[in-house]
Amino acid sequence: MAGLRRFLTSHSEDGYPTVVVYLSFFCAGTPSWKGTREVLSRLDVDGRELESLRYRGNGWPGKFSVQLRGGEERSMPYEKSWGQILNKHLHTRCKLCQDGMGSQADIVAADSWETDERGYPLFTESEGRSLLVSRTPVGEQIVQEALALDAISARPADIQSLGNVQPSQRTRREVGAARGLGYRLGGHSVPSWRGVPRWRWLARRPILSIRQFVGAFRRARRERRVSI
Repeated sequence: MAGLRRFLTSHSEDGYPTVVVYLSFFCAGTPSWKGTREVLSRLDVDGRELESLRYRGNGWPGKFSVQLRGGEERSMPYEKSWGQILNKHLHTRCKLCQDGMGSQADIVAADSWETDERGYPLFTESEGRSLLVSRTPVGEQIVQEALALDAISARPADIQSLGNVQPSQRTRREVGAARGLGYRLGGHSVPSWRGVPRWRWLARRPILSIRQFVGAFRRARRERRVSI
């Protein structure tokens, strides 16, 4: 959202279509193909046998599922495919992103996970449920009109519980500045984020921030050596 808005603002006279409403979702990052190959390996699938592949779907949260050319289907639960494999293979740009929550969108959708007694998310298959956040008057108007037309059904949600339902998003915002600084000092350029109170969070979680800074710096130096 930030990139799209900035691009359209800087190219306002170039004839690009007008964006009426900005829609986004809570994004935990995009795994690399290396991570996908690891899941396929766990499923004992040769990529050349693939007919189709779904990272999620056919349920909620839905399984990582593949269909082979001979018609056979194999799958892996979301908690294992994403929680144990794919999230360890995120692209660097995703690790540096400080806004996986679409803060510059009009409406944002997120998985509204069921939680245990501690408030941590559960990923057992159940009836799908999404959290809608209207961030602007335009977004709120659209949501209210959709409710009035019975296009969607919804009930109020406790926004304070969002940190427990989406803990990775909270952590990303808290350590984003430390990761960015480490990567920058490691010799790489990083995105700039406006309106994100980064340094306040550094003071809130100093030990974690230091660890993230060191990890990002080392990763940046390794990538720089490889690229040279």
